[in-house]
Amino acid sequence: LPRPADPAPALPASVEVGVDGVVPFRVPNADFYRIDTALVVPQVDAASWRLRIHGMVERGLDLAWAAPNGLATYTLDGDLLAAMKASGCYRLHLAVESGDPDVLRDIIHKPLRLEMVTEVVSAAKRLGLAVDAFFVVGFPGETLDQIQRTFAFARKLDVDSVSLFIATPYPGTELETICRAEGYLMPDMPFDSLRVRRGSITTPEFVGADLERMVARELLWSKLRQAA
Repeated sequence: LPRPADPAPALPASVEVGVDGVVPFRVPNADFYRIDTALVVPQVDAASWRLRIHGMVERGLDLAWAAPNGLATYTLDGDLLAAMKASGCYRLHLAVESGDPDVLRDIIHKPLRLEMVTEVVSAAKRLGLAVDAFFVVGFPGETLDQIQRTFAFARKLDVDSVSLFIATPYPGTELETICRAEGYLMPDMPFDSLRVRRGSITTPEFVGADLERMVARELLWSKLRQAA
């Protein structure tokens, strides 16, 4: 490292108290850490908040980026997608979750209409963006007919790829609480074996192993469609 132009004065001896158990004022770099005490939850007014992507475009930076983690589809519109494209976005993943409106409203509690999904996909494709969609099946309260409606919606959606997952009751989640209360989990189920394509939940409507086969079959159909 370069030498400082204006070195700080030496620390006075009084900064070290020499008491057992008290961390010294000067510590090696490997032992240094910082505690951030600004633990204030951001307050955002959803009604008036807008995201404006413009700085990178004005400065002419040649950047490429993708959104792989599943965007909230109901937050997207043509203007935002165009700004994303102009700033270098080339691919986005949409967190659709279900192709059944009742599951979206009553089980997942997601403020999403399926018409929004098709509109966003169409707008993104017109801009030349690659689009992938995420779906999840196997929620408590979901019927086999509703699961089949999700498969059917995913099939007709004009996206580049479809990812299908099975609802997974991770420890501490609301889903785990519901499943335990209803007796939908094995009492001794090892949580370290949870996987997003493993059927861990069994309800009066479906058995976890059957869900695995259904999802595997749909994923195969999706791969064959992409290869065609």
